[in-house]
Amino acid sequence: MDFENLDNTEFVEALRELAMEWQRRFGRRLVLTPELAEIYACQKLGLMRMPSGNRGFDAIDREGKRYQIKGRAPDLGDVVNPAGRLGRFVNFDFDYAVLVMLGSDLRSREIWRARSENLRVEQAKVKNERAGIHVATFQKIGERIIPQDDRSN
Repeated sequence: MDFENLDNTEFVEALRELAMEWQRRFGRRLVLTPELAEIYACQKLGLMRMPSGNRGFDAIDREGKRYQIKGRAPDLGDVVNPAGRLGRFVNFDFDYAVLVMLGSDLRSREIWRARSENLRVEQAKVKNERAGIHVATFQKIGERIIPQDDRSN
């Protein structure tokens, strides 16, 4: 396949299809959820993605607000388990976090946003110092900003 002639949207779609075929053939997922979550969040929310290795936040908006981006894909079926956990929030040098919920086809289904200060309170309640908050907790303190029926990616 000639990747050089693909625009970014076409390239992401080709990558998503490759990941789906990989899982079908080998029975294991390629670890693409974090990258796809960042790409989808930036595309749909008009954010500018930060360079790899940036500490504390993954993207900024036009007003300079900083966003940390998390992603979850379902383990089984097409719906993310609300009892599943996110990666731990270790610093809070961001204004908002967004959670991109993917379907089994690795397309975004929902995007949720929560404030840093609310996440700090919830993360402090987690007893295991290596664990993050539950998906349901993020949804409880956040707001859904892209509805489930938005499948345009």
